[in-house]
Amino acid sequence: MSYELAIRKFKEAGVNYTDAEAQGKLKHDTHLQDTVIAIAELEGLTYQSWRHLHANQQAQAFYQSLHRSIGIPLPKKNLAKLNNRKNHETLAQYQRAACALADKFTYDLDSPKTQQWVRAAWQRIQTDPTFATAVTVLAENKILSLENLITIEQETEETALLVRAIAAFDDRGRFFPPKTLKVNTDRFTDLQTANPLPFSDPSQPFSRSGYWRREVWFRIHDQKDSAKYQKLACILDDSKALTLTAWDAMKDSRQYQGYINLLHDNGLLPLSKTVETVGAEEQTELLTAVRHLHQEGILPDNLYQAQLAIITLAMDKQSPPVSGLTQAMQSENPVQSIAANSDLMNAAAQRLIHSALDQAQELQSSESSTDKNKALLAASLERKFNRHELTTEQTVKSLARVLSRREGWFKYRRYLEKDGSDMPEPYNRGKLKIEAARDLLKIPAPKWDQALRCGEDKGKNPAYQTYNNLLKLVTQEDKEKPASRKATRTTLAEPTA
Repeated sequence: MSYELAIRKFKEAGVNYTDAEAQGKLKHDTHLQDTVIAIAELEGLTYQSWRHLHANQQAQAFYQSLHRSIGIPLPKKNLAKLNNRKNHETLAQYQRAACALADKFTYDLDSPKTQQWVRAAWQRIQTDPTFATAVTVLAENKILSLENLITIEQETEETALLVRAIAAFDDRGRFFPPKTLKVNTDRFTDLQTANPLPFSDPSQPFSRSGYWRREVWFRIHDQKDSAKYQKLACILDDSKALTLTAWDAMKDSRQYQGYINLLHDNGLLPLSKTVETVGAEEQTELLTAVRHLHQEGILPDNLYQAQLAIITLAMDKQSPPVSGLTQAMQSENPVQSIAANSDLMNAAAQRLIHSALDQAQELQSSESSTDKNKALLAASLERKFNRHELTTEQTVKSLARVLSRREGWFKYRRYLEKDGSDMPEPYNRGKLKIEAARDLLKIPAPKWDQALRCGEDKGKNPAYQTYNNLLKLVTQEDKEKPASRKATRTTLAEPTA
């Protein structure tokens, strides 16, 4: 009976047991049969553990003893009591960790020290899903050793943060999407010697576990500043923003690390249910941080847009809160609730545009006649915007068009650099809010490029106003003002009936 049950356990676990010698031993060794049943019920039966198990009497005794101690693992009991998603996930975390422990340590279970720590770890993975996930991550990246297992089993605050940081890298599909296999590994160097890493030959395939050991584990474990990297990993993971691109951009940049901590301290990474208002200078710092992190691929689009909306609509001391934002922030998925709300996106863009228009009108005090003209055109745009003659998108494109005008020979728009390095100073002054508004409105690059670098849009409803057309309109308005004032004076001078 035990033999048939053991065979069934192999089949349920999907383990190939057809090795002739091992199969013969299994058929006639009831102790081995009972061990297979025990390790299978502990969810640790794998091909690797079976290879080391059938010839190791001490390992067999260990698993039978462990099974008597644990019985049915707690996650399996909980799922039997309540069949829900959370219990399914907890059981899956336990199963992966159990397989990792069995795979790695079965061969060494003749060591009392190994038995002691594996037994303690196996007990803990039943009740601590984060620890279970950390064990799995170490195993998947080929650095699960007795030394590392002992390290993460210490019950200290420092170790708890390390375990949490390791577990943050569990989603390999998110951290290592298929396209990362094409990563140019030339840039990977040994952090201590500055020599190329063994896997940095472009002709070799990208090693995910190699990258993780060199670029992640080296930083989050046993270094002077490891706690800093552990915290950063946890922040990004809580924000669903921990990806290879994000880690690669942030790991060696104090600037980006500072931006991440700044956003975290202000309730923007991950998003909090409530945030504090800030002054204009702090608001600019936050806008700068989210734009830089988004441009580097650290922040995903929807999180970035939600952050822009919150900074603009909820954190501005000078402006009243916008209806609907608080409710969206309190929702189960605030990022999606905010980013998918076109009214909130438009309201935030409008507020940024008004601020950029005000800033552009300060050019009136400039000594440059071109800058003075830009200030006049910004004032004209603001009037049209307030009268709803221009949409939000038309206004931001037109303002960008006005401020990006350059004076001088051969300073044609079509020659503007794609990276914006030769933009005139008035544009650069307003760039942060103008381009943040563009991102909120989701204006694609081709349309934005057209507004900045192409000729006049001669359609019935132009996507933007040109500098020259706006200047003609402003000149016309100025001519009409004296006539209007004269008509008003004449009317006032006429005697009443």
